[in-house]
Amino acid sequence: MPKPVLPIEEQIALLQSRGMKFRDSEAAKHYLLNISYYRLKGYWWDRQLDKVSHQFHPDIIFH
Repeated sequence: MPKPVLPIEEQIALLQSRGMKFRDSEAAKHYLLNISYYRLKGYWWDRQLDKVSHQFHPDIIFH
């Protein structure tokens, strides 16, 4: 069963709940709208502290 598509604000909130920090939320919205969460997640996969709960290392920042 496919996962539901979350609105951009909820995608950012999900990433924040997993420990990712944001320098510019508006820029993050632009990238998530134009590139997509699922395409970008391949780039931050190695930045996760725990690949089961998807928690990020404490110094991870979405630029």
